[in-house]
Amino acid sequence: LVYAADHKIFQTRLEAWRKELALHDRFARKLGDHFTVLFEGPAEEALARTAVQTLEAAYWRIGSTLNTYPAEVVTVVLYTREQFRDITQSPDWAGGAFDGRIRVPVQGAMANRREFERVLAHEFVHALVRTLAPRGAPQWLNEGLAMNFDGTDIGALAARLQQAERQPDLRRLEGSFAGLDRADASLAYAKSAKGNHLIVIVN
Repeated sequence: LVYAADHKIFQTRLEAWRKELALHDRFARKLGDHFTVLFEGPAEEALARTAVQTLEAAYWRIGSTLNTYPAEVVTVVLYTREQFRDITQSPDWAGGAFDGRIRVPVQGAMANRREFERVLAHEFVHALVRTLAPRGAPQWLNEGLAMNFDGTDIGALAARLQQAERQPDLRRLEGSFAGLDRADASLAYAKSAKGNHLIVIVN
């Protein structure tokens, strides 16, 4: 901004970072061997403890299968639904995000612990993919691998894909799914899961 004071992209990004920093400054921390979990207060401490346990288990289970582990401690941030949308700008169908940090909204997590653990494992796989392919990987490959390791019912997704009137083209699923609506995103994830399931079985 010193050299391009009127550059809107720089201004917007800096404002977003300042907002995120101000929010995270009031968060507490829960430390694991390979993860640091940020959470807002005592009410979420049990969730933070669950997150550390879940991610440490995923670290060994998934990391040993893919024969890779993150090079650094991974930061995980637990948000309210509103904070998650505000910070990540994710679509309303997104259950989590990874951009170098694992970011997860936690409303209802205690009522549906299995889904909470699935989302954490899913986002951890994205961290592993970033380690393996720091320049990026096709989104269908990234998402498909995550679903094959997070406990998603791949058979149910395959059935949904088979019943769909149109089939997504993998070549059009190489970039982010964020611009898709809920229905198209559902098909994109199903296609990604099916393609990666064959890769996982072969390997």
